[in-house]
Amino acid sequence: MSGFRNFALIGAGHIGDFIIEELLKAKTTGTVDKVLVLTRTESAGKEGLQKFATAGASIVGVDYADKDAVAKALAGIDAVISTLPIPAIEVESAVAEASKAAEVKLFVQSEWGLAAVSKGVAPTRDVHREKMRAMGLPWAAFCTGPWSDFLFNPYLHLDVKGGKAEVGGDGNGPISFTSRPDVARFVVYVLTQLPLSMVEYKLFSIEGERKSFNEVFKAYEAKTGKKVDVTYKSITELHAAVAANPADLVSRLHIKWALEGFNETSDNHLYPDWHPKPVVDYLE
Repeated sequence: MSGFRNFALIGAGHIGDFIIEELLKAKTTGTVDKVLVLTRTESAGKEGLQKFATAGASIVGVDYADKDAVAKALAGIDAVISTLPIPAIEVESAVAEASKAAEVKLFVQSEWGLAAVSKGVAPTRDVHREKMRAMGLPWAAFCTGPWSDFLFNPYLHLDVKGGKAEVGGDGNGPISFTSRPDVARFVVYVLTQLPLSMVEYKLFSIEGERKSFNEVFKAYEAKTGKKVDVTYKSITELHAAVAANPADLVSRLHIKWALEGFNETSDNHLYPDWHPKPVVDYLE
């Protein structure tokens, strides 16, 4: 076992809340001693965080740019888990430096919702990992693919329950889907049960289920009897949309899912009792 018993999570939110809940479950069984949630000072009193305090977590508001204050807050912490948004690399880098100063043993980098491809997830993330290695701060990351319990919504043009979807390419590209509850269970298991040698400097690739969008739609239709009206946008069209509006996140995501939405390898075997739910279970 890694020996990690004291955890800090930074960036509570879409995936962070699920990991906090799983850490708190481990705390009730004695596997984890401390669950610390770091948040921006102005967010510390929010109701969404107070429920975690009631369940046994410590909530601390900090200025992420104040390295000394962050390092002080992280005193005694074994592993820091970042669930900050992917673009917040500068904030994450500052927290990593503070983690090193606090003698944290492992920093979990934010890769959530992405799939690992052969050339790396993103150049900036690769550079950040090399910086952590150079400073002597062991890292780990979890590439989970898109979240099956969150992905299918109108904002992302995937309103399956509403009977409409718009996807990039021909919809046949394989995608590694994993729900957030399943991600959280896998992460906490790895960080508390695997030996340190299997965790340090490891990019974990996991998937609850590998399916194409077309296969997901077909499974939904078979299970519910409801039809999904699918529109396909070519990669050329999507690139044109991004060129016209660089802030078009939805088109960027559909390009990524169409071209590199799946993990080429899987580390699912590291958690033998992990039985993730299929995508269609979240579409009823």
